[in-house]
Amino acid sequence: MLPTTHEIALRNTMKELASKAGSPGGENNYKARKAQYTSLLHAIVAATTIQRLTGHNNTSKCE
Repeated sequence: MLPTTHEIALRNTMKELASKAGSPGGENNYKARKAQYTSLLHAIVAATTIQRLTGHNNTSKCE
């Protein structure tokens, strides 16, 4: 499944913020995304939704 326009915009925004903060985008971007997805999980968002957003192949990585 291809990412939505909103997902692409979020990724680009995260990369831009990491760059402006002077951090090497990759690892920090990953940590920020992981924190956001963890927040979604704690907010009881369906694992299948988190799976789609993260691009994981199965929901076990999203639980």
